Amino acid sequence: PIAEMDIPERFRWLAAVRSSIIQTSPTHLGKANNLEETFERLFNELVI
Repeated sequence: PIAEMDIPERFRWLAAVRSSIIQTSPTHLGKANNLEETFERLFNELVI
């Protein structure tokens, strides 16, 4: 089970190219100056 894997191994499994159902784009760092503002904007744009 995935829960028994260490954190880096779980991340690699979830971000694997073949796991396109879970991760549809390449993994990127995703830096932001204001995380709360960025989260709100993306949430409103992509979820609501």
